[in-house]
Amino acid sequence: LRGPACVAQNQGAPGLSMPGTAAGEALPGPDGGTYLCVPPGKFLMGPETGDPDEQPVYRISTTAGFWLSECEITNARYRRFCEATGREFPAHSDQAEDHPVHSVTWHDAAAYCVHYGLRLLGETEWEYAARGPESRAYPWGNEWAADRCCWGGNLGPERRTLPVGSLTGGRSWCGAMDLVGNVRGLAR
Repeated sequence: LRGPACVAQNQGAPGLSMPGTAAGEALPGPDGGTYLCVPPGKFLMGPETGDPDEQPVYRISTTAGFWLSECEITNARYRRFCEATGREFPAHSDQAEDHPVHSVTWHDAAAYCVHYGLRLLGETEWEYAARGPESRAYPWGNEWAADRCCWGGNLGPERRTLPVGSLTGGRSWCGAMDLVGNVRGLAR
């Protein structure tokens, strides 16, 4: 889960008022990040194999496009939010400013979104952004590639995260990065 990195906005909403037309079209966001267009479409949701609560696989349509943060929310972006709102910055998120913020609660992530006129991504939207109309197994394709995400076998400095967007080979069909790993792969 990307946590506060999963911030989105419906197309045409005030902060990102322009409707997107093509996957990966980019706009600057109200929080200083880059937001990518994820147009409406169809995909197969759920894995062929996996936990029982993830099955069965079914075709789903997203009826509205949305804007998605290109990368996870960085410490720098989250720190600006904390300074503007008086919220406490998470003490455990102690890596460089270009690394993903972590150790935030759902309520903190939701407050971040509200502050900037954004919202948290829903499960269907996240999976569509990651898998795309081709219903890929991974954002980059159907074969596991250990070097395309930060995880237990490919960790960053001090066996922790990498700067957001470092592993461009893990980019999804709509251009989003870090949909797999990084904070999830955090070793503490």
